[in-house]
Amino acid sequence: MTRVTDSELAALADGALPRHRRTRVEAAVAASPELARRLAVQVRVTSAIRDAAARIDAPGSLRAALADLFKDTGNPDRLPRP
Repeated sequence: MTRVTDSELAALADGALPRHRRTRVEAAVAASPELARRLAVQVRVTSAIRDAAARIDAPGSLRAALADLFKDTGNPDRLPRP
């Protein structure tokens, strides 16, 4: 059986888990009620964070700077890794 960490579940919930690992983690979650429960918690947390962030009115200059950082990731919700 595939070992799945909490950080992998968080990355899956966030859409950041690499494709090669995502397939295995999704299969493990489908086969395990405990992993499915833990993933559901991560999905709720991710959603709550995104909802809270959406209510913040950041200055236009900050939004533009972040947009520049995000454009290179291919995922508008993820910053590039250093």
